[in-house]
Amino acid sequence: MKEYNEILKKYRKSLAKEGFIKSLIWGCIIGFSAMTVLAVLFYCIGASMVWLAPVIGIALVIAGTVVLYFAKYRPTLKQVAERTDMLGLKERVITMVEMEGDISYMAVRQREDTAVQLQKFSNKKLKLQIMIVPLIIACFLALLGISSTTVSVMSVSGAVPGIDELFPDSSEETSLVQVRYMEEDGGHIEGEPVQIVSEGGDCTEVVAVADDGYVFDIWSDGVTTPERTDKNVVRSMTVFALFVELGDDTPGEEMEDDIDIDMDFDSDEQMPASGAGGKYEEHNQVIDGETYYRDVYREYYELAMQILSEGGVVPEYIRIIIQNYFDAIQ
Repeated sequence: MKEYNEILKKYRKSLAKEGFIKSLIWGCIIGFSAMTVLAVLFYCIGASMVWLAPVIGIALVIAGTVVLYFAKYRPTLKQVAERTDMLGLKERVITMVEMEGDISYMAVRQREDTAVQLQKFSNKKLKLQIMIVPLIIACFLALLGISSTTVSVMSVSGAVPGIDELFPDSSEETSLVQVRYMEEDGGHIEGEPVQIVSEGGDCTEVVAVADDGYVFDIWSDGVTTPERTDKNVVRSMTVFALFVELGDDTPGEEMEDDIDIDMDFDSDEQMPASGAGGKYEEHNQVIDGETYYRDVYREYYELAMQILSEGGVVPEYIRIIIQNYFDAIQ
C-alpha cells in the first residue's frame, strides 16, 4: 500500500483537492440554508439573537465539509487509480492496484512498467470534476443567507420595518365607529348624516339647517353651533339637531313683533323724555349706569335679526338687552 501511495501521491493529492471542493460546496448548501431559515425566523419573531444565524450557519458549513469529505469525497486508492487511468494508461493503474500483494514476476514487472508510464504524465492533466449545479445553488444560498441575516440585523436595530409592520395582525386592525346626525322637527341636516370612521378618526362637517318658521337651538350633546366637525371620535354615537319654532313664546318672534310696532325712532318725540339731554330715564333705563338702552337697541336688534336669518340662536345677553328696552317703553 505504501508503495502505491508513493507512486500515486501527486494524483491522489489532486483528487483530494477535488473531494474537498465538493465537500465544501455541499457544506455551504447545508450551512447557508440553515442560516437563511434562522435569519428569516428571527426576523419574523423579532428576536434580538439574530447573530446566532451566521454563527450556526458557518459552523454547519465547516462541520458539513469535514464530515462529507471523510465520509464521501475523500479519494480511495482505487478511485485514484481509476481516474489516473483516464489519462491514457489503459487500465494499467487499476490493474496494479488489483494485483496488490502479488509478488510474482509478472505482477512486479507490471508495477514497474506502470510507474514508468506514470512519469510521462503530469497530474495537472487530471481535470477536476466540479459539480456546476450544486456550485450555483451554493452561491445562491450564500447570497440569500447573508442578505437575510443583514435584513434581520437591520430590523432589530430599527433601520428597516419588522414583519409586524409590513403585515399587521388582522386582530389588531383599527376598530370602526359610526356617527349618526339626526334632526328633530323643524330642520334638516346638510352633509353626511351617517359617517363610519376609524376609531380616533375625524368626521366631515355637517350643518343643521332650520326650516321656515324655525331656528336652530342646540345639538342633543350640547354643541351650540349649527355646524360641527367631530374629531378624534372614539365611540359610536347618535346626536340630534334640535330646532325651536318661531311662535308667540319665542324671543326671536317677540322681537320681530315688537320692532314692527315702532321701526323708526329718530327723534326724541317718539319716546317719553326726561332728564338731561332729553334721555328717558324712567324705570332706570340704563344698562350699566352710563349707557341707555335706546342708544344700543338698534345695534343689538340688527345683530339679533342677522343671527336669526342665518339659523343661529340669539345669545341670552342680547335677548335681555332688547327685551329690557321694550319693557322700559311699555
